[in-house]
Order: sequence, then structure tokens, then C-alpha cells
Amino acid sequence: MNLDENVVENYINTVIIENKISEVSFKNLEKFHFAYDIIDKIAEINPKKIAILHIDENKIEKSINYKELKNCSNRMANFFAAQGIKKGDAVLIALRRAYQFWYIFLGLIKIGAIPIPVVSQLREVDIKARINISNAKAIISLYGEDFQKETDKVINECVNTTILRFSIRGGNKNWINIDKENEKFSNDLVKPQDYNAMDIMFILFTSGTSGTPKMVVHDNLYPLAHYITGKYWNNIEQDKLHLTISDTGWGKALWGKLFGPWLSGGCVFVYDFRKFEGSDILHMIEKYKINTICMPPTMYRMLLRSEIKKYDLSSITCACSAGEILPKDIINRFYLLTGIKIANGYGQSETGLLIADFKKRKCNTGSIGYPNPIYKIELMKNTGEIITSEEIGEVGEIVIDCRKKIPIGLASYLQVSEKKETSHIINGYYHTNDLAYRDAMGAYWYIGRNDTLIKSSGYKINPYEIESVLANLNYIRECKVYGVVDEIRGNIIKADIVLSEEKVGTEELKKEIQDFVKTTTAPYKYPRKIEFVSAIEKTMTGKIVRN
Repeated sequence: MNLDENVVENYINTVIIENKISEVSFKNLEKFHFAYDIIDKIAEINPKKIAILHIDENKIEKSINYKELKNCSNRMANFFAAQGIKKGDAVLIALRRAYQFWYIFLGLIKIGAIPIPVVSQLREVDIKARINISNAKAIISLYGEDFQKETDKVINECVNTTILRFSIRGGNKNWINIDKENEKFSNDLVKPQDYNAMDIMFILFTSGTSGTPKMVVHDNLYPLAHYITGKYWNNIEQDKLHLTISDTGWGKALWGKLFGPWLSGGCVFVYDFRKFEGSDILHMIEKYKINTICMPPTMYRMLLRSEIKKYDLSSITCACSAGEILPKDIINRFYLLTGIKIANGYGQSETGLLIADFKKRKCNTGSIGYPNPIYKIELMKNTGEIITSEEIGEVGEIVIDCRKKIPIGLASYLQVSEKKETSHIINGYYHTNDLAYRDAMGAYWYIGRNDTLIKSSGYKINPYEIESVLANLNYIRECKVYGVVDEIRGNIIKADIVLSEEKVGTEELKKEIQDFVKTTTAPYKYPRKIEFVSAIEKTMTGKIVRN
């Protein structure tokens, strides 16, 4: 057994039977703290072990071992404490993929402050809302970026007009240069005693269905839920490189750029690009022999359009995808070219990984896989009845049974108006608002959000199915399918389509697309309206806006 596995097994037990994760249990949790009990412990027993391999936008490499990670995060903790930041203070972080993010995140949680990762694309209205809702004490960003300019515009309109402003890679009279100032502080840090595992560790913002930003609050136990994510879904191996493509402002970055890899003994590979280029990512995989990868479906599609055959991808042993439904055509094409079947995964900002195509369990292409044993997953009918295992193909809402206990990794919203906790737990069940069904093998198949199914002429139509069909047309770069009101049919299907540069949108092309859908799937599913657009609107986390 590896020494760092010993560290993790102080807190987690797993039982594997016939290649299946049969049981997961946790122990020694009362005072658990990820930074002190995992990162710093590994730094003590294996200080030269590489935690992060970082490639900046200029392709400059920086290798960070656990000793450096511990020391730099300690300095950050001492620096922030000297600025008056203390336990319970919220701090917004917008750092893209800069390596300082990891020092800052760990440094903040070491003093009990609450990091709130956000994306750098936020504009003044978004920034103002997040500062006010979280009552943020400080904000951290990259020097000279638009995010700073947008923040400066609204700072005097915020509830807290004295919010501290920090930046990396430079500073001015308004923005304190962290890189320069934190060097003055000690690498030594005394572990605080006034914390417990149920303290707030970090917060994520999610828009929900209303569009109003809400805070998702996670405690100090949350990271442990991602041991399964890293080891059994991403299949991260000791000291091997794992690339999760996500910006650090997205919740997915914490799954695959922080908790999952480090709990699994792997090394986080970071490429701080400004624009996603498939050929660039493929070159990185080839050059650094990256072992495991995770990215959303759109980015896999871009890889497949980047002369993928030119690159040696033999180092890849596992590829995963989450964030949107993964079309079968992407899975099949990627498999033909690499021999790797992309593994679906499903979870939410409020949870850890709920359901996944675990590598050592067989499930049919397109399924999202089997439940993570940390959670008691069920499917619920509209009537509130639980769908039994015999009711194969019956569609229901994915729910988590919380009647006996709230599982590790499950959080709650913090209401915007009254600032008090609320949640989606109703009568002992956490409601995801996502629909799925089970097949004969017990694997789950994702249908869509409860509020995105299109009801047309008596049919219930899953927009993801039609998008998957449209994706087979090479000249369609991206698409979104949704329902629009129709007096006769209730709703009709509309498709917004982004064409490749060489294709011109015409009425003839619309008919060609409609005919293709009619002959590929059930004819009633074809889009009666098609609009050619320049871009598909997405949320800050890269998901298609469907409302």
C-alpha cells in the first residue's frame, strides 16, 4: 500500500466485491480537515511527491510538490489572517487556472475562511449580486483583467463598500498584490482548535431555475465524497497525471482539479489556456503522457474535429464526461479512434458524484451508469411512489433517500432573502429535479430536467435525444432543442443551430435537416422550426441555457 493511501484510509473504508464498490464508510470525522489531515500529512511523509504540474498560457511549466503546497498555503493563511480575514469570512476567487488558486483555496480554509470560486467572465451585475448575497469580506482576481474593472465599477454600490481587493501578477492602490506581499509571511502555521467537520468549508453559486444566484454551502466533510470520484470513476492512479479541463470557477474543478486526484494519489495537470483549442489539448496529452481526462461533451466534439489521428493518445487509460448529456456518437467515434470508452458521470453543485459509468462495471453505451454507494439513489414517480427494480424503463425523478441520515457530500441552498438555510429535502428525500430510468442491468439513463421535456401533440419528447441525432451531421457545430408554444399542438420542437463556417443556412438546408431527423428517429420528434444562430447561450458553468 502506498503511504498516501494510508493517510486517506484513516477516514475512508471501501468494500469491493466482484469489481463493484459494494460499500463505502467513513470514520474519524469529528475534526476532519482536508488541508491539514490530507495535504499536510502527505507533505510530511512524502514531501517531494508532485501535487500539481502547471502549464501557463505561455507554455511555461511549474511543478509543485506537497512540501511546497503546504508551505505556500501556510504563507497564504498567515497573509490573509494579517489582513483581518478570519473564520466565517467569505472570499470570492476568480483566478481561471492560475497555480496560485490552489495556495489561496487551501490557505483560506486553513484559517476557517470560506472560499467562493467564481468564473472570470462575470460582469458587474453578477459580481455585485455575489458580493451582496455572500456578504463577502474580500475578492481575489488576476491583475488587469476585465473582472477587476467590472468589480471596481460596482464596489461602492455593494452592501460592504470596504471589501478587500487582492490580485495576483500585479497590483495597484485598490488591488493588493498577493504574490509580493505573502512572501513576507512564515511557512509555519498553528492548526486552529476552534473548528469541526460541520463548519462551512466553501460555497458555490448556482442560478437554479429562477436565474437568481443562490449559494450552495458545503462543509469540511465534502471532499471525502470525491474519493470515489477520483479513484473509481476517473480511475486516477498513483502519481499519474489527471486533466480535468474545468476553469477553477466551476464546481467541477473541485471534483477533478483538487479533491478527487489528491485523495486518489494522482497529480493534477493544469493547462491555463485562454481559448480552448482541440489541437492544443491533444498536444498536451501527447507531450505529457496524461493518463486520465475529464471534460464536457462539447470539448470532446472539438477534439474529434482536430485531426485527432495525428496525435499519440496511448497514455490515456480513462476518459470521463459530465455537465451535459454525452451523445452516443461522440462516445462511439472517440472509442474508434482511441480504444477508450468515455465514461458518463452525473452529479450536481449540491452533491458529489451521484451516478457514474464506473470502469469496472459494464453498462451500455449512453447510460450514465450506476449509483455511487455513498448515496441511496432512487427514482420517484409524480405520485411520490418509489419505482421498484422490476419497473424497468419507468421514468422518474432521481432522488436521494435521506430519511436515516444526510449523506456526506450533500449540501443545501442558503436563501438569498432571509439568509437562512433551506434545501431540496422534502419528506426525507433530496429532489434533483432530473429525470431518468433504469434498464434491466440496473444502470441509469438520463432523460433531462423535469422542466425541459417538450410536451407536443400528446407526446413527451426529450430534447437531448434530438440534439444527439443532429450531432451526427458534420456541418452542425452546436445545437439546442426546446419547445415553443403552438396553439394546436401545445408546443412544437424548435432547434437553434450553429453551422460550421463553410456551411450557409438556407431554407433547403432546413428541410434537409428535418428530413434527416425524420428518417433517423421517430418522425414526430423532428424540429418544425429551425433557426440558424451564431452561438448557443450557455450558463457560466458551460451548460446550455434551456429556459
